[in-house]
Amino acid sequence: MSTENAGDGTSASRRVLAALADGEVHSGQALAANAGVSRAAVWKAVEALRRAGHEIVAEPGRGYRAVAPYVPLSKARIRDALTGVNAPELQVLESIDSTNAELRRSPPEAGRVGIVIAERQTAGTGRLGRAWASPPGGVYISVSWPYRNLERGPTGLTLAVGVCVAERLRALGVGRAAVKWPNDVWVDGRKLAGILTELSGDPTGQCRVVVGIGVNWRSGDAEDGSGLAAPSVGVADIVSELDRNTLAAGVVNAVVEACATVPARTATLLAERWPGVDLLAGQAVVIHLSDRREEGTARGIDTDGALLVETPGGVSRFFSGDVRVRPA
Repeated sequence: MSTENAGDGTSASRRVLAALADGEVHSGQALAANAGVSRAAVWKAVEALRRAGHEIVAEPGRGYRAVAPYVPLSKARIRDALTGVNAPELQVLESIDSTNAELRRSPPEAGRVGIVIAERQTAGTGRLGRAWASPPGGVYISVSWPYRNLERGPTGLTLAVGVCVAERLRALGVGRAAVKWPNDVWVDGRKLAGILTELSGDPTGQCRVVVGIGVNWRSGDAEDGSGLAAPSVGVADIVSELDRNTLAAGVVNAVVEACATVPARTATLLAERWPGVDLLAGQAVVIHLSDRREEGTARGIDTDGALLVETPGGVSRFFSGDVRVRPA
């Protein structure tokens, strides 16, 4: 487990990062004076920050500049904006191996909700155990929710989270956010976020689900380990005035809404709200399975959360698989 601070965890790295957060050029001398260290220590701090994934450029004769402004996540600001959950166990970390793993290792007290939010993950995972790139500056969130009965498993919850998150992102001004079955949020043909749900305990009795969601802050090439690269987009590419703390709180509130709805009202939520955020509806799709591929036209989901695909032989149901929209 790792909960180190930005870069190498030293106070010099943290102070240098804080000074560069405005995106302006700062001389090595000014950074050294601000951090109370030597010019050589500033250079080491910058190198450590770069190794951690922060994009910092050196401008000859002028100093250093962060490629983009950086606003640290604030536990106080996020907590003040949370709704729908009383006294959650909230952690906001600079770095962690995996927010989901942290909640599995250290679950909340019985009956309580746990929330872990990180600036960076060093070993994030996605669906099917694939590596999930989690550089600094993104928003990586996990929520641990207690259930007394989740006999039908977490599939409906994953879809409900997708619906609630996409709707919340739209409300925050993040374009036409839509859910790409089963666990991704896309905007205008590019991937914005991924969702992972993990169940522990007896689903017919006391159990917990950890819902993890990683949200891109800026664009790049997303790769989830499947070998099927997807163009990505970041929230800041769409709505520049949105603060990361507002985004983090909004996503947590959306996950809480979904968790509180499942399982009693899952079917109603999906029937009424899935069509409004369904990215694949009516699209020609290709489903990549472990042993074959199928093609057809996506026709929504059924009450079990299966993807419905119309093929020449009829409508088929899919509970897994990598889905891509077929080029025209």
